[in-house]
Amino acid sequence: MAIPDCCSKLCSCPDNRLTGTVKDASAGNAPMANVSVYLRDCDDCEPVTSTDETGSYVIEGVCVKGSVAKFEFPGYTSLLKDIENPKNDGEFVADGNMSPLVETSSSASVTSQ
Repeated sequence: MAIPDCCSKLCSCPDNRLTGTVKDASAGNAPMANVSVYLRDCDDCEPVTSTDETGSYVIEGVCVKGSVAKFEFPGYTSLLKDIENPKNDGEFVADGNMSPLVETSSSASVTSQ
């Protein structure tokens, strides 16, 4: 994976691998495809990758220790997740459960009696 040109803050770490799965919290944790995945230092850029049909993604060769992943999908609240390194090696993980945006009604009907 190439580091996006618009992101000068990311550095290359050839042995690192970030994986994760994004699910829909409102639909029984169904996998979400085509979710845009950003890294904290590049959130003004295009997505680094997106999820596949199983809700999974892989980003290889980028330094992500101590970083945050951001997930975006139309109609859903953006989600920030800390990137974890459970085995203290080059395998990093950031999973997310996204929730739909809640629409609020701007008009309320009032009845007087």
